[in-house]
This record gives sequence, structure tokens and C-alpha cells, in this order.
Amino acid sequence: MKLVREILYEDHMNFTEQDTDPIKDMEIGRKILIEKWLSEIKINDYKLTKKYSINVYNSVFLDDENLMEFPEYILFNHITGGFHIKNNNLNYLRGCPYSVSGSFIASNNNLKNLKDGPRIVKEVYAASKNSLETLEGIAEIIGRGIYLNYNNLKTLKYIPDVIKGDLDISENPIETLDYFPKEVEGHLIYTASDILTKESISNVCKVIGYILENVVK
Repeated sequence: MKLVREILYEDHMNFTEQDTDPIKDMEIGRKILIEKWLSEIKINDYKLTKKYSINVYNSVFLDDENLMEFPEYILFNHITGGFHIKNNNLNYLRGCPYSVSGSFIASNNNLKNLKDGPRIVKEVYAASKNSLETLEGIAEIIGRGIYLNYNNLKTLKYIPDVIKGDLDISENPIETLDYFPKEVEGHLIYTASDILTKESISNVCKVIGYILENVVK
């Protein structure tokens, strides 16, 4: 009996790389990692869901934090204020919230698309000064203006049909009027080209405000 117990003990202790970690499997450690990270960036007014996504009952300001990505265990869910991540080095938006009651500001990053970004933004949506080649992933509901100036957009495919505020698409190499929104309730700012003129824009899009040419000096 003693020999059998010793063999069983040795087998139990001889872990391999294939062995699973029970603590990790039960995600006991994930909660600690999330709480530590949120504490470091000074987010205190939050609650974790049963699936460990993060509801924040305030605005989140992560500007100028040199972020390249969110940790794999971080997934925001609902933000009752704004979600600001401008002036970082983000290549993608994985970890961003599903909905933002305030503004979503992701300007001045390295984004090529908007996948994994919020689906609902109740105020301004700003992704200016990135490397956007497509609007795939842009929020389905945006409550105010959309700012996409200084990107690499050749088309506005995926943009909402109706823009509730201003739309800034200046300094983009737009090649087609296909996929233009049907209506802009604020002003539309553009950079003139063979494709984009006040006349051509007004032929495909109802602009309630002014169609404004952005002249770079």
C-alpha cells in the first residue's frame, strides 16, 4: 500500500506542459489580474459581469498611455461615460466596450480597421489620424458626429446611412461616391478632388448643414 501511494504521489507531481492549471481553468486568477490592471490605470467605479467583462460607471480616459493593445484578459462591456484612447499605438480595438454612453475617441493610433470597437456610441465617434483602410467594425448606432479625417479611406462602405451630427472625411483618398451616407444632419467636411465636389456630394447625400471644403495650408 505504501508503494502504491508513493507511485500515485510521484505521478501527481510530474506535471508536463500539457497539464492544465486548475486555477487558470476556473478563471480564479483572471479576476485578480483584471482588478490589478484596473487599479493601475485608476479605474475604480466598475463591476465585473459573470463572464468577467467590465462595466464602468464613469468615463474611461486612457489617452497618452503608450498602449499597443489591451491585455488579453481585459474586455470592457458598458461604459456610462466616454471611452477615450487617443494618442496611443493601438493596432486594433480588441478589448474595447460594446457600448459607450458618451463619446468614443480613438484618434491618433495605428488602426487599419474598426473591428472589435463599440457597436453603440451615443455621442461622438472619432477615429481621426489613424491608418484606416476600411470602416469595417464602425458602430451601428452613433448619436452625434463622426470624425474620420486623415486616414487612408478609399470608400465609406459600412458608414451609417444617417449621420446625426457632423461628418469629417477630409484628407482621405476617396475614390467613389458609392456607400456615401444618405443624410448628414450637421456639416460635411471634405477635401476636394475629381471625385469629391460640393455638387457631387449633394447629388448623393442630403446635408442639412453646410458642405465645407477643408483647405490645408
